[in-house]
Amino acid sequence: MPAGGVLASALGCGASRSGRVDIMVAYAKVAADEGGENHARRQQRQRGTIAGSKRFLEPGAILFQQGDTHAKLYRVDDGALCHYWYRNDGSHEIIEFAYAGDIVGFGPLATHVSTARAVTTTELSHVTPHEFNRALDLDGQLAARVAAAADRELEHLRTRTVRLTRNKPVLRLASLLLALSRLNSAEGRDPTFIPDAVPSEFLADRLRITVDELDDAFDALEDEGLVELTSAGLRIFNVVELVQFADSAK
Repeated sequence: MPAGGVLASALGCGASRSGRVDIMVAYAKVAADEGGENHARRQQRQRGTIAGSKRFLEPGAILFQQGDTHAKLYRVDDGALCHYWYRNDGSHEIIEFAYAGDIVGFGPLATHVSTARAVTTTELSHVTPHEFNRALDLDGQLAARVAAAADRELEHLRTRTVRLTRNKPVLRLASLLLALSRLNSAEGRDPTFIPDAVPSEFLADRLRITVDELDDAFDALEDEGLVELTSAGLRIFNVVELVQFADSAK
């Protein structure tokens, strides 16, 4: 859930209002101390310790960070995590604070686009896929957080694509279609079909291109035999070949 929602509502995680304030103060202290910390010391405690299915983090230790592979899901048993990501200007934006009972580490992409850091001594336990799916069925708040994570990671991909593909509309479109395909696959839908639910004007605006450039980009992908536009949506004939086309066009 967004940081504001976490801080403004009762989480049912055993933390009082004053306790949450203490956690925010602890986070600020960790952030301030980090710059002056000895590098060897930081490396030593950076990822905490692991004992069986448990993981223990000191204040300031990182559970995962941008670029790490989505490997495991964790439930916070005790303590708290600050979940944030970096803006283009190098500053960071807090996504949420995770407290006892909250599950973290999920997302549809292969790698994380954000960072989770302990703001106090924190104990976590590994969550299996079965446990996670069961929790999703029972916890509407968790389902909302999962949906928000998918939106966040797609926006990260869109921003990165726009930055890396200036003056290459067809590459921007190919990269976006691949991102949507991966999201479909992660959510159990057909990765080769994207329903026609987004107006061309909106899509062109999000890709920072004109509608004419968007039409030309679709034509180029169709001419390559990679996609087909239908009345119901877009069909990707071969995801692997679309990846290869996107790579070769860079």
